Amino acid sequence: KIPPEIKNGDSVIFWSSVPLLWENYTIDSVKVKKRKIKEGTITLNAVTTTAIFVNFSCLEKSFYYHVQTAFSKKKSWVNREALNDKTLLHHEQLHFDLTELYARKIRKVLTGFSNPCLNKKSIERVVASSWFCKLR
Repeated sequence: KIPPEIKNGDSVIFWSSVPLLWENYTIDSVKVKKRKIKEGTITLNAVTTTAIFVNFSCLEKSFYYHVQTAFSKKKSWVNREALNDKTLLHHEQLHFDLTELYARKIRKVLTGFSNPCLNKKSIERVVASSWFCKLR
């Protein structure tokens, strides 16, 4: 469910065919992070934070749902030194696009439910579970 304080353009951007810009990110010259991996350490010059909001309801025997992908302007950041890196921006856009891909898979699953209004608990379990991470 989308929290009421979240509005498109205010603190989030909802997915569309319009690509992200560095201006959509919090710009920070201090927020370079290092992350340990098996082979050593990598430096993060940007972080993209996304979410999928799922809302559904039954009115009489009709099933309604809304699935929306959002990018958080407040929680996504870029290092000031990386602002000219178009490859990195494209990489970060892919994170947002992949989140939208999973939102589409969720929509497909919700469309395929038989008698969804009789199985509200099943829908809640599916939406709340990590099962969506395993969709292929």
